[in-house]
Amino acid sequence: MRRWYADIRSWLLIVLLIRLIGITSAPLENTHSWRQAFTNMVARNMAEGPFDLLHPRTDLAGERIDIVASEFPGFNALIAIVARVLGPAHWYGRMIALILSTLGVWGFHALVRRRYDAHVAFNASFVLLWSSWFLYGRKAMPDTISIALVLIALYFVDRALHRRDPKWILLAVPLAAFGGLCKIPAIVLFAAWGLMLAERSLPLRWRVGGLLALVLATTPVIWWYFHWQPHLLTEYGNQLYFPVSLREGFVELKPYGGKLLERFAFSALLSHVAFGFLLVGLWRVHRTRDLKTALLIIGIFFPFGIFLLKTGSVFPLHAYYVLPMVPLMALLVGVGLGSFPAGRWTVLALTLIAIEGMGIRWNDLNGTNDRVHLLRAEELADRFSERNDLVACTGGIDPRTMYFLHRHGWSLGPSDMGSATVMDSLRSLGLKLICVDRHTMNEPLPFNLLYEDLDWRIYEPIDRISDGALNAATVHSIP
Repeated sequence: MRRWYADIRSWLLIVLLIRLIGITSAPLENTHSWRQAFTNMVARNMAEGPFDLLHPRTDLAGERIDIVASEFPGFNALIAIVARVLGPAHWYGRMIALILSTLGVWGFHALVRRRYDAHVAFNASFVLLWSSWFLYGRKAMPDTISIALVLIALYFVDRALHRRDPKWILLAVPLAAFGGLCKIPAIVLFAAWGLMLAERSLPLRWRVGGLLALVLATTPVIWWYFHWQPHLLTEYGNQLYFPVSLREGFVELKPYGGKLLERFAFSALLSHVAFGFLLVGLWRVHRTRDLKTALLIIGIFFPFGIFLLKTGSVFPLHAYYVLPMVPLMALLVGVGLGSFPAGRWTVLALTLIAIEGMGIRWNDLNGTNDRVHLLRAEELADRFSERNDLVACTGGIDPRTMYFLHRHGWSLGPSDMGSATVMDSLRSLGLKLICVDRHTMNEPLPFNLLYEDLDWRIYEPIDRISDGALNAATVHSIP
């Protein structure tokens, strides 16, 4: 009899329920809440302002037009649609990501089951569920959903070719295009599409049709990232990505060799046990002359290697950049585990894989953080300014403070915040309020102090005041 624990649908549901813990929390957790705040910021501007897919907007450009050269705001648009229907909230992106990432594992399982076997498919999908997919598949970030959409599209392509039914290709094209648009690294998985078209048993007309469909799915991605995004950067000057040349990327990566290895050896799968079976899977591919899997590895890793070099030192410094490789790595773990008969030893291995990174997963679920004070930012800003007033806040390149202030303006580092030249310049551009997060910068500023507590100092940048007056203002400020 087929046990419930041997059915991937059971684990899809179990992991989904576990990941619902804290799903309605604001993006304050310690891992990559800054990226979620940026996603939500763009989505909020689409919900409150013009719903413009070609011109994503942030709140970080001060007095300038705040259109940013970023990824296509498809994920942000989904969040904005929900917000327009249900009203504002911080967690819609989390729920959308959770649903789509779960469906992505379903598509991955269905694809691997047909291309390999049920044993490999279950093991690979189980590993994927408990990998870094577990963490980033419940965050308001486009990385996991882009990959999930491509995995579902690949399953539809496989179904179309197997059944000779073109309607599945028609479904695959927009899903794959949307996934690639949301985050371009996801298109490394398009290699699987090309390999499916190379099968000898496939009629020529299906090869041609499938290739045309692949080109159709890829074209909007190429247009956005190699034509429209550079146009937005030239036109408005606001940049999210800072790619480097391949040579520069190689030079930048050299000092981070150990960190780079760690991203693959642990951060990707969150399990040393899983990585060990990945090595077994690679050995098995070599031992059995598994050309199908070998070509898949090469087809995915080669474009991913280019992406890795183009990001330079940013790659090893950001754990989620390895996500496009995680489905392939999970597949290799499944192949490695497939070297052993299904039974108690496989169950033990999968149990250890699920448990090994539990501390990291639990810290992400329980919302442990030291930034709860950010939830008060908007209320404080509303006391002393209008919604359209320009503000300056601490945070630098981190957009979280500005996001929770729900204002437009400038996010500055401590050196700029303390610079008379910079602050006087911003005053001339329309600066109305200065909001200092004392967890980021605790030095007082020479402006009119409006409010102070253990977390915040709020200033009015009308007049610069003397050190003596500053000390007096601090003494008599609100405790």
